[in-house]
Amino acid sequence: MGRQETQRDEKAPMEGNHSCGQGHEAGEALSGGGANASFPGEEIFQLPTFSTAAKVRVAITFVLFLSSACFNITVLRTVFQKYRRRPRLRILIVNLAAADLLVTFVVMPLDAAWNITVQWYAGDLACRALMFLKLVAMYASAFVTVVISLDRQAAILNPLGGGDAKKKNKVMLWVAWALSVVLALPQRSISAAPTTTSRGPGCAL
Repeated sequence: MGRQETQRDEKAPMEGNHSCGQGHEAGEALSGGGANASFPGEEIFQLPTFSTAAKVRVAITFVLFLSSACFNITVLRTVFQKYRRRPRLRILIVNLAAADLLVTFVVMPLDAAWNITVQWYAGDLACRALMFLKLVAMYASAFVTVVISLDRQAAILNPLGGGDAKKKNKVMLWVAWALSVVLALPQRSISAAPTTTSRGPGCAL
């Protein structure tokens, strides 16, 4: 009995030292590979770069900017020169061109700058303004097109009511722009930069 107890007491410290050695080796393995360790299913984050797709987007935006600016300015010039005696039609075309130019000179340059810089650096206020103007321009183009359609319908159904049609068009255009602004106002409280997008910190709907 005494000999068995002595062997048991000698074996206990050896087992304790063995377990401590295993824990020490595991700790060194974790500390040595902790910086580069990756867990299963963990995605490796890569910094956004000015990729080929971004270059294509910038090139397309530049082409659309030039074409839209040239065509809409030409439309405005033609309307003011040749449609002086037709104010009913002139006011409709001017408002439609103004909605398109809002996208051309405000939204397109900011979007192109975002693609070039890869990340959004303009801050929260510019992000909200960009999203707001995008929606205003989108709604305005759609609503002005509806006003033009209603005017053409009225011209066909009542060709002699030209005097009243001019006033109605002005009222409908005011309503169209007011609705565009009102419907875009909630976007000022929704969008905030920076938000996480596929291009890193950015500004998105």
